[in-house]
Amino acid sequence: MSPRETRPTTTYSVAPTDREPLHERLHGLGAVDEQPGSYEAWRTKLSDGASQARAILYESGKLVISGHAPAFDTAI
Repeated sequence: MSPRETRPTTTYSVAPTDREPLHERLHGLGAVDEQPGSYEAWRTKLSDGASQARAILYESGKLVISGHAPAFDTAI
C-alpha cells in the first residue's frame, strides 16, 4: 500500500460540456457522491487505502480537489 501524503488543494476551470463526463469518470474510478452544498453542482469522495480525496464542482464551473495521495493523484 502506498503511504498517505498530503497534497495542496488544487483548483481548475471546467467547461460546461466537460462537467458531466468528468463526474462519470470519477465514478468509474470508484468515487462516491456526497450531498452537495450551496452553489455546488456535485461533490464526490475517492478513497484509496488510507487516503481520501474530495472533488467539488461549483455551479460556476470551478473544480476544487483536496485530500491526500494516492487518492488525490488518481482524482487529478
